[in-house]
This record gives sequence, structure tokens and C-alpha cells, in this order.
Amino acid sequence: MSEVKEIKTAEPTEVVVNDDFSFIGKDGKTYTLQFKQKEFADLYLEYSGNRIEAIIDAGYDVNYANSQIPNRTIASTMAYELLTKPHITAYINSKLEEAGFNNENVDEQHLFLLNQHADLKVKAKAIDLYYKVRGRYPKEERDVNVNVFSLADLADKATKRKQMGLPPVKANVEIIK
Repeated sequence: MSEVKEIKTAEPTEVVVNDDFSFIGKDGKTYTLQFKQKEFADLYLEYSGNRIEAIIDAGYDVNYANSQIPNRTIASTMAYELLTKPHITAYINSKLEEAGFNNENVDEQHLFLLNQHADLKVKAKAIDLYYKVRGRYPKEERDVNVNVFSLADLADKATKRKQMGLPPVKANVEIIK
């Protein structure tokens, strides 16, 4: 007799934001947001990651001086700074987790794409992504052309060029890591 194993899936828990805009992140830590920060994060998610529109609509002052026209450069910079703050990213990550954007769900959707036969282009992209993520592609080998000169050789060549009345040679050096 074979034993049937029940697969348990973790249901995403709702992010509860208290009256003081504090919440518990998925890491178990308590974070506190300001009203505008929460509004920005919610709009950022609603606008599918459009940080500029999110910060403008959240009410941050990003207008040109003495104008009602938003300065998109300032908006982008301010939004970028907000997205580097741990309490804001924790809130966004918790909301994404709540919506089902987690590793298990993405792996399940990826497996579906790998096993479907209706759209082979999508299947090929899914396989390509799988290989990239799992490191299944061979490492790229680069041909490296290295010319190594001693300082004394370079000094000799420079002296000879100077004696012949030729201008010094300028070298472009590129370091490849």
C-alpha cells in the first residue's frame, strides 16, 4: 500500500497596518511608515512599479519652483531614495507576498510553462530561464589578448621615439574582470 502525502501550501497572510502605520514584515520585524510613505508604496504597487507616477500621486512636493508642473527628475530621485529604505521595501515585499509573488508560486508557474505544449516560444523562454537560474549553461570563455611589457622596456621605447623625434605613444588600458 502506498502512502499518500498531503502537500501543504502556505497561504499568504494579509499585511495588517495599524493606526500608527506600523506593521510586521515577513521577516518578523516591526516597521513603521509615515502616511505618505505608505501611500507611495501602495501606489507603486498599483502602478506596476512606476515610481515617478507613484511619488507624484502620493503627494510629495516634486514640482518645479513656483509651478504646479512636476519635475520628473526630482520625482525619480526621491522615489529611488524611498525605495532604498528598509521599512518601505519590507512593506512592498510583504504586499507582494500577500498577492502570491513568492518563490514557491513563481516556481509553480514556471513548471507549468515548462510542461505546456501550446506555445513553444513561451516554453523555450521558460527553459532558457531555467538554465540561466540553475547555472546549466557553460561559462563563456573569452579570448584575452594580453600584452605585458616591463617598465624598463616601455622606458627604452619611449626614449628611442623621443630620439627619433616621434611623439609619445598613448596606450589605452582596459582591465577585464
